Amino acid sequence: MACSSSPNALRSPSLRRSQTISRPNPPLYIYSRDMGQYWELFNIDKRQKGEGVSGKIPEFIFRNHDWLVKLLARPEFPDTAPAYYSSSVDPSKGDPGSFSVTPPEVIAAIFSCIPSLDDAICLAVAHRLLASEGFRRALELRREEHKHWGSWVGDRIITAGDYLDVLPKGMLTPAELEEIDGEGEFYYFASENYERNPPLSPPTTYISKGKRYTIDSALQRVSPGTGDYLRIRLLLESTAPCFAQQGTWALCNMSRKKYLRASELAKMKIPGQDVQYRCTTEGPFVKGPKTVIGLGTAAIILTTDSSDMGDVGTYGPWAGNRLSIAMVEELEGEGWEDASVTCLKTVKQCVMANDDMF
Repeated sequence: MACSSSPNALRSPSLRRSQTISRPNPPLYIYSRDMGQYWELFNIDKRQKGEGVSGKIPEFIFRNHDWLVKLLARPEFPDTAPAYYSSSVDPSKGDPGSFSVTPPEVIAAIFSCIPSLDDAICLAVAHRLLASEGFRRALELRREEHKHWGSWVGDRIITAGDYLDVLPKGMLTPAELEEIDGEGEFYYFASENYERNPPLSPPTTYISKGKRYTIDSALQRVSPGTGDYLRIRLLLESTAPCFAQQGTWALCNMSRKKYLRASELAKMKIPGQDVQYRCTTEGPFVKGPKTVIGLGTAAIILTTDSSDMGDVGTYGPWAGNRLSIAMVEELEGEGWEDASVTCLKTVKQCVMANDDMF
């Protein structure tokens, strides 16, 4: 029976298919003429849903999903300051002014009261004697702004369609199953009760008295090419979250001890399509002129599940498993398997089924 094209109707349990299809093993591809199925990505442990995955598969699958990489990979922060922000000032050189007699504790107290990264940076470059404490506060605020990066590491992830009637075995605990009225209601329960994933970057606007205003960044407050501009840029770059550029980054299935290497996605070819070429890896990110598949997109494809995939979907063998993005060299324990070859087959099947979107 064809379902209504109305989003509200599609989400109504009463209009879903009445026939339940048991989970195929090995994977079986089931096709439907109806392309109205809606999908969402759910983090079961955090009770959150991915903001970048909502709607029909062709509507979101080839968007940039680096946001998911940031949620699944833990970043690093610098532990040393640049020389300008760490070296002491010689009072005998130049006129340090009244700051030379200001106790360091007072300067630290002033910076601790500044909640804005941009404000702290601007104060840090205002005087040489403020640089060291300014760097410390800027780094502290940077960590706070990016505290949600890596917050999904090790969590159960599933990209579920609203035709999902049979959940992956063992995905939910008995207590979680009691919350929903049957396995077929999981999608609707999660869609209505899970919150959106937390913000991964600070806001760029604010609303005051009913009007929206743009927040001027620290770099926008000074003239390009000036000394202050260069010092602000140095402070921003030296406190930014980063990922190791060396090493073998991979999407890791912690439940099954398998992983998909980012370098293999970078080399993946899509027959007959002018996409995914000359790609390289930059830490956990796949970059290139026309990149359409990175570790974030692969995570979505490998966790898709529904009782009717339609003709644009592919059963994801990792649906409901615990995922992370990490360097293979740092994986804990023995017995890890490089599953890049089999994972790429699944990814390519989904890509080819949706190649009319290129």
